[in-house]
Amino acid sequence: MAKEEPEENLDDAADNAAESKKKPKKEKKTKEPNEDGKPSTILIAGGAAGLMILIIISVIVGSVIAQKMFPIEASAVVATEETEHAEGDEHSAKKLPPMPDGEEGGEDVISMLADDSWLSFSSDKIQTNPSDNARAVCILNVAVTYKPYYVDQLTARGFLIPAPAAGGGGHGEAPAHEEGAKVPMIADTNNSIYKSLRQSVASTLGGFLGSHTQASLQAMQSSNTLTDTLKSVLKTPFRNTGLIVGKVEITNFMIAPM
Repeated sequence: MAKEEPEENLDDAADNAAESKKKPKKEKKTKEPNEDGKPSTILIAGGAAGLMILIIISVIVGSVIAQKMFPIEASAVVATEETEHAEGDEHSAKKLPPMPDGEEGGEDVISMLADDSWLSFSSDKIQTNPSDNARAVCILNVAVTYKPYYVDQLTARGFLIPAPAAGGGGHGEAPAHEEGAKVPMIADTNNSIYKSLRQSVASTLGGFLGSHTQASLQAMQSSNTLTDTLKSVLKTPFRNTGLIVGKVEITNFMIAPM
């Protein structure tokens, strides 16, 4: 009987081992992020950023395509501005014919203006840096006398207007001039052609100063050649307006440190 107990104990141990093999070990379950089905904040932000980039790219591409398909011509804009300022004058959009090369020859054909009726023009103050010194500023003012070459055309476009007569008519009446006398003309400073001339002169003078070194400008001033050089430079904007340059006087010129 004493020998049967160990056999029973061995059978019990074997049964326990078999049962333990049948039962799998429980693993700790880790919760996956966003397993409840909601998108993460990072995904939402990334999607929004991507959408904004697509919108910006679409706008840029659309703008480029629109500019290529519907270009705005500068000549059309200029013509529109001239038409608006010309107060309906049908001649305002027409360009003046080219002037003769000889300045003296141009003066010979002027008939409406008296010989002593040169008109005067004073430039705006020009300020710019010489080409080699950004810490210095050139300041320039000039006075120009001129005569119109195309008198009829400039009168029709409102650039030239009759000068008020000395001791003109009564209140509200037009100035009175002697019958048969040549009516002196003056430039209308409110006319669009006159305003365009002022801008062109300012641009020409500013470009001249900015393209020369400080030393070269001072040398021209010292040698008294600056006036003649400026007269040559200013002939272009005046001739483009149908005007002949007479005298050019420098009323102010200095180069000062900034």
